[in-house]
Formats: sequence, C-alpha cells, structure tokens
Amino acid sequence: MPWNGSYGFLFTRDCVVRNAPACSGLYALFTSDAWVYIGESDDMQRSLLEHLSECGPEWTARYPGLAFGFWGMPAYQRAACLKALVLELHPDCSPAQV
Repeated sequence: MPWNGSYGFLFTRDCVVRNAPACSGLYALFTSDAWVYIGESDDMQRSLLEHLSECGPEWTARYPGLAFGFWGMPAYQRAACLKALVLELHPDCSPAQV
C-alpha cells in the first residue's frame, strides 16, 4: 500500500498547528531519504505536537529536513493501513519504539 497522504510540511510547531488537522487518520515523519515514523491517531495534530515535544529535538538533529504528512481516514481503517504501510515503507522507528 503506497502512502496516499499529504507530503512535505516542515516538522515545526508552527507548521503542525497551521497544517495538521485535528481529526482521525495516519501521519508520517520522513525526510527525502527515509521514512522515520508512521502513526495513527484520533487527533493527528495533537499526536504530532506530542511527538514534537517528546522527540522533536532528537529527531530533527538525527534527520535533517524532517517533514510530516497526514492522511485522514476513519478510525476503523487506521490499524490495517498502518500495518500495511509499516511493512512496506520500513520506518526507522515503529510505533512500539516511540
């Protein structure tokens, strides 16, 4: 299953607040070279802000140019899509690791 969500918002607080919706879906952190993390949430904006406050400095230092994207979808579809994307894209950090 290919990523069918948005691309390319810089992973900063301002960009998350301006661009990430507070709704159900999948979200991803990535660079031009690697998928870093793919997660699911009832509120993607809140989850991205939590990652930013908990891991942001470490991840932005380790992954220059770190960006985020999101893919809105109903809750009942998220788990299966997340599993398929993790298997296909092999993010550096899995949801269980963070």
